[in-house]
Amino acid sequence: MASLLRIVFPLIPASFPNRGSLGRQAVYRTAHRASQVPPAMEARPVRKSWWGAAILALSLAMASFASGQEPDWLTRLQSSDADEQLSALEGLVNAPTDSITSAVAKAVQKLATDAESTSVRATACRLLGEKQLLPATTIPILIRACADQEGDPGEKVYQLAGPALAAFKEQSIPVLRKLLTSGDPDQVIAAGFALDHVGAYAADLVDPIVEILRRNERRTAPAMINAVKRIGPPAAKAVPELQRYLEHEDFHIRYWTCQALGSIGAAAAPATKQLLVMLEKDNASVRRHAAAAVGGIGPAAGEDAVDGLIQALSDAVQPVQVAAVVALGDMAPVSGRALPNVQVILGKPSFNARAQAALAMWKLDPGNAEAVDLLLEQLNREGSALEAIEAISAVGADMKIGPEVAMALKATAPAVRESAALALAGMGAAAEPQLGDLRAVAAADEDEEVREVAAAAVKQIEAAVAKARQSPSK
Repeated sequence: MASLLRIVFPLIPASFPNRGSLGRQAVYRTAHRASQVPPAMEARPVRKSWWGAAILALSLAMASFASGQEPDWLTRLQSSDADEQLSALEGLVNAPTDSITSAVAKAVQKLATDAESTSVRATACRLLGEKQLLPATTIPILIRACADQEGDPGEKVYQLAGPALAAFKEQSIPVLRKLLTSGDPDQVIAAGFALDHVGAYAADLVDPIVEILRRNERRTAPAMINAVKRIGPPAAKAVPELQRYLEHEDFHIRYWTCQALGSIGAAAAPATKQLLVMLEKDNASVRRHAAAAVGGIGPAAGEDAVDGLIQALSDAVQPVQVAAVVALGDMAPVSGRALPNVQVILGKPSFNARAQAALAMWKLDPGNAEAVDLLLEQLNREGSALEAIEAISAVGADMKIGPEVAMALKATAPAVRESAALALAGMGAAAEPQLGDLRAVAAADEDEEVREVAAAAVKQIEAAVAKARQSPSK
């Protein structure tokens, strides 16, 4: 039976049901938000052929169980049938890593590169990363796969290849350095796609990235600007070059550069003056990103930046207003005098604008009761819950509103109960007292999606609690 369970269990889609649920919507709606969605909202892609693969795996597993033999992975991987290949790949996910032979690993590599089915290529990439198979030859394969845009939304190859590459962490850096210094624009762009996922480990690559930026090449500049964004503060050396790109004729490059400067943080303060000019005079998309960049720089942007952001609260375009609100919150305590201006945004019809205003008010004035009341009100309304979840996830632990959020687990509307579970998940270890409430929902809620979200929230909070106990000083 152990063999049977080990093969069949990973085939059940590890995601919330795709029926327009709040959890599913959140994955896509928050792609460009300043706040991060709680990990409990994230979902692996649902593969179209998972059910056929599961049936194949089940029948093969039962036959193997009856005979006492493990499946013949190599034969199944080399099958010409995509469902057979996919069932083998999914079965290997739970196989012990040391049981995967070199021949099997090479067969997986071949599928990641050559399989006609995008689901097979994507799943092969995922397996290579999760098991960290044959790093020397797998890393170049995954780097190439990071540029593979084929597949349906939510299940494109790069969406699994990127996290798979990130599993190798620093091991990928020598290969990326070779690509960056090759002089070949195609290889540089491939490295850029890969850096989108391993940027956190790529501080040692800042020098070649800056050198490429100096060349001002239209093909490679966007990829390198994005790489700087992913590397973040360790890429401070790139600030002078990025300042030049703020003057670029292509507005896309200007707003990508804003994003990169914001990710660098305080070290990007020399660009503040340029960003404030853009916030006033550029097109709406650039103005929005310029405001976010100033917020990313934070208090180091100075008093003039506060004035510029207050002025942007009156921008004719609402996303610019919201970006300015978020930035003012991120500049606290320097921006404390902006509190009355931010409060005005509470009168806007947009749920997102009001939620972000409440979040900024809390940052500018910790303990602000009006901010807490507004967020709890929005959490209990189906149409505005997502925005409230994001804000509560950002500061809910400091607000100490776990009991109030948990009360929404008893709401009549399933979407509100789901929202409450997600908000508690975002609060991490601070929601430990609410674990009992979440476990009850996970076990007995009448709605399947709510049960699944609550169960995921329990796991996330338990992990956060365990981590906090391991490092109590942090």
